[in-house]
Amino acid sequence: MAATMQPVRETLAKSDRAAVARLDAAFAAGRLGSVRTSYWRPDGDGKSWLGRGLVQLTHKRNYEAMSRLIGIDLVADPGCAMEMDVSVAILIEGMQRGSFTGGPLDDFFAPGRNDWLGARKIINGTDRAGLAAGYGQVFAGALVGS
Repeated sequence: MAATMQPVRETLAKSDRAAVARLDAAFAAGRLGSVRTSYWRPDGDGKSWLGRGLVQLTHKRNYEAMSRLIGIDLVADPGCAMEMDVSVAILIEGMQRGSFTGGPLDDFFAPGRNDWLGARKIINGTDRAGLAAGYGQVFAGALVGS
């Protein structure tokens, strides 16, 4: 989302081609330490499995799995993940089912349980968990008018 509340492409590039170039440069410079394979490079069909959407869906296997969950063929057109309605469906289904990291939404929110800090694990481990928790609480408060 990159502070936009909009689906974005990995590296915030305007096109897949630009994102691939940026990722290639970062990989070559050693700035993608935990990345072992260049998943963003176009495959034999010319499709790139770089991060797209509100949650940065990456890797063909994840596009395949999410296609089954949301009923939209993201493998035929991975760029569909940039469409707001599709990106929201990916976000909701993935969070409810725990598709991103194995932690579903109801592990953190249920009657008597509101673990805003821990909920960051649903999508991105604990990366900037305090910041995400704060945003979530403010947003939830706005929705209920408190």
